[in-house]
Amino acid sequence: MLWLTKRRGLLWILFLTLSFLSISPAAFGQKFTFGVLAGVSLSDDFRPTTRTFLGGTTQHVSNASQWFMVGPVLELALPGQVSVEIDAIRRRIRSTTLTVLAEPIEFPGGITISSLGPFTAEGFTWQFSLLGKYRIDAPRVKPFVELGPSFLPQENRDQTGITAGSGVEIPLWRLSVAPTLRYTRWVNNDNLGGVRNQFQFLVGVHETSTSVRPRAFGRQLSLGGVAGLGLTNLLRDRFEPAFLSSSVSDSDTAMAGIMIELPLRERLSVEVDGLYRPEHLIDRAHLPDGSIQNGTRTAFITWQFPLLAKYRMSGSRVAPIIELGPSFRAIAHANAGNYSHYGITGGMGAATRVEGLRIAPAIRYTRWAADKRRFGQEPFPGTRLNQLELVVGFSF
Repeated sequence: MLWLTKRRGLLWILFLTLSFLSISPAAFGQKFTFGVLAGVSLSDDFRPTTRTFLGGTTQHVSNASQWFMVGPVLELALPGQVSVEIDAIRRRIRSTTLTVLAEPIEFPGGITISSLGPFTAEGFTWQFSLLGKYRIDAPRVKPFVELGPSFLPQENRDQTGITAGSGVEIPLWRLSVAPTLRYTRWVNNDNLGGVRNQFQFLVGVHETSTSVRPRAFGRQLSLGGVAGLGLTNLLRDRFEPAFLSSSVSDSDTAMAGIMIELPLRERLSVEVDGLYRPEHLIDRAHLPDGSIQNGTRTAFITWQFPLLAKYRMSGSRVAPIIELGPSFRAIAHANAGNYSHYGITGGMGAATRVEGLRIAPAIRYTRWAADKRRFGQEPFPGTRLNQLELVVGFSF
């Protein structure tokens, strides 16, 4: 029953998202802008911390995060000097752990081990921010302030915070450059040595335009939403006969996200999608009477970013399409660094227009690279190499 409630909730959110994205910006006279955000972290994610266990063994934690960050930004201008901005910033947040043993371990041959590590643990990779912005009306340089929630998705321990920032927009030729100083207060950072207060310096760049349609490289972009269904399971099943236990994943999982399409020629374009796909790993116990009892459900969250070249064939109302290109994915899991993050995606479908709205269903196949093997062992749960998906794009 809980599974059904979650599924209905996801589909309802998906419906509202697609309803919003499928409305042409010309219908309400607002302007979209699409750009890039890059910058550096001005503070560490972990402070040097020491923890002592019973018996005298100590554990030392230090920061190992990347300082550089980059990602796309989408902004919707509202009436007056107000706008809404959505950021997806990529930066690897990591920590290093060194364990010093209270008593060294001695092995035959004179080998002595007094410490374990240091080991680097992968934390978060993507930060998503939803910010309201207010600009001060000025002839050229426009100061602004921004405020909103930020999220770091990671398995069952998502991190949530409040972000506030201030900066200026500076016109530079046909571009708008916006250096910004941001502060984030993470409200649930319970990691050992985790820092709750974060400062970042960012520079946003986007093309200036008076059109209500978003533009990039002098061409109008198509924005919209993507909804779909995974026709194959994302994770591999596992059976442990010695423990009479197994693990399986959800089937027919829903996915949803946004799409941006840039036309190149009359029938040729490039499409970038950001697809959110939640999956769950289900532990099961095999009882002596032959029955199976479901146990713990563990979240396994992925964000997939296919970058596809699309070709539309000629057609009167329905135009066949083919698409091909690389795919990248971010995995919100405790051992995300052990999983494959790239693959090749190909698809076939058709596109038609209904009163200005383009609808494009397609079947996509993705061949992912193999997961990494650490000390001869694959990560658990392991991902499947071959993925088949049914997706429907809605754009204007």
